[in-house]
Amino acid sequence: MEAISGAGSLSSRKLTDVEEELAGLLGFFSASGDAISFYLGWPEVRDNSHRDEAIAAKNLVQRVTQSATGSLSASVLDDLQRIRKKMEEVRSDSNRLRTVFACGDKGLWREFDLPCRDSCREIYLGQYLRAVPLMQKARPYGVVLMETGKARVFLVRGADVEEIPDAIASADLSLRPDESRVGWSSHIDEDQREHERAFLKHAVQQMREFAERKRLDSLIVGCREEVWPEPYSMVLPLCCVIRV
Repeated sequence: MEAISGAGSLSSRKLTDVEEELAGLLGFFSASGDAISFYLGWPEVRDNSHRDEAIAAKNLVQRVTQSATGSLSASVLDDLQRIRKKMEEVRSDSNRLRTVFACGDKGLWREFDLPCRDSCREIYLGQYLRAVPLMQKARPYGVVLMETGKARVFLVRGADVEEIPDAIASADLSLRPDESRVGWSSHIDEDQREHERAFLKHAVQQMREFAERKRLDSLIVGCREEVWPEPYSMVLPLCCVIRV
């Protein structure tokens, strides 16, 4: 498998160190049910963000303690108070999503300041860490599965995957028997390649239009090696091509 990237925002499709760490944390398990997932943030900079975050954190912690069916463990109570104190700290980048994953029973405490597109105030307590807010607020991206002369296009929003029919029109690559050069194998092969190149050029343009309509930052294209020649990676800078 070979990944071919163009320029521009391509790097956004590659896993960063933070994304890799987040992905690893999602496999965390607490048999005692003491895993805490905390999210708090607003997309805009606020004059009173320090006070707002402190109040919101207090309310979230109270929600957990009041809704608990039984008594919470000492480690959970310690983690909840630590989260409250952390949210009282003044920070300059108030338009970020403050995320905390904690489990005192297993010595876990990880903090992240992540991009924030929408307001988010959530807290979860259970056996697993919860990434639902991250998935729901992830920037959408497109996925294109290409074959010779046809393609399927999908729009991905977090955990939701929607197929977009006819986003890229299929092409008829069959040679017509009345073409003057039919019968000469070398000419037939060249005609076939010419049709394939024409379809790919057309598909790239339709991918660009699809990305603009949906306001996408990136597309992931999966195809066989011969379907997508390397030079085309530079034609569509927001595209990452996975050739197999």
